[in-house]
Amino acid sequence: QKNALRVLFGLGAIFASDGSATIRDEVLRIKEWGQRLVLAGDIAGARKKFQAATILDPFDPTALGQLGRAEQELGLVEEAKKSFERALELTPGDESLKQALLELQRRPKVSERQPKRRRRVKTRNDNGSPK
Repeated sequence: QKNALRVLFGLGAIFASDGSATIRDEVLRIKEWGQRLVLAGDIAGARKKFQAATILDPFDPTALGQLGRAEQELGLVEEAKKSFERALELTPGDESLKQALLELQRRPKVSERQPKRRRRVKTRNDNGSPK
């Protein structure tokens, strides 16, 4: 992954000196694509786009926050916490990230949740009366 980042940042420098798209432009495009996927209900697809954006620019707090929100929506609590924490390291005053992290910390772990109670289903005889 480190070699891929070196290549990408090297390409970014080439593209920037050429006057065409920069890494930042590509990250923005990928984040917008991820947002469209969120609106379409494809959270897993959006997560992949936000992951790609964070690989291209690991210091983009917006991409990290969007990744955390997608992970939270998918129930990936530990991954979401890591994404939110990393984004907060980059933007410590962001109240929406603080709130999202607090919500995750308040959420009970799977082992602490109450088991769902099964509903008894009443069965009926062929003539429609209860058994």
